[in-house]
Amino acid sequence: MARERRYSVPLLFRLWNDKRLTRADIARELGVGIAYLTKLSAIHALPKRAVEWNYDSIGDEPSPEELAGMEARKLECRERHMAARRAETYEATRSRSWKQRAG
Repeated sequence: MARERRYSVPLLFRLWNDKRLTRADIARELGVGIAYLTKLSAIHALPKRAVEWNYDSIGDEPSPEELAGMEARKLECRERHMAARRAETYEATRSRSWKQRAG
């Protein structure tokens, strides 16, 4: 005996192609969980959906001063990483990166 479906396939396809809806919205409309919705997308070979971002949690754009600090930190981390690959000591690397910062 076949199990009765808990969802409508035409509704699934229509909701899946509506780009305004998130996966949570689609699951809620179908009355299934997000994990089951993922399984349904594989069963019915639905196309991949774009990654859903929560833009509210990102915050404001960084200021130019913050960007400069982030760039300096990135360069320092990279220099430390490359020094570790060359088996240099931290002190030798630190003095070189401080000289580069001083200009």
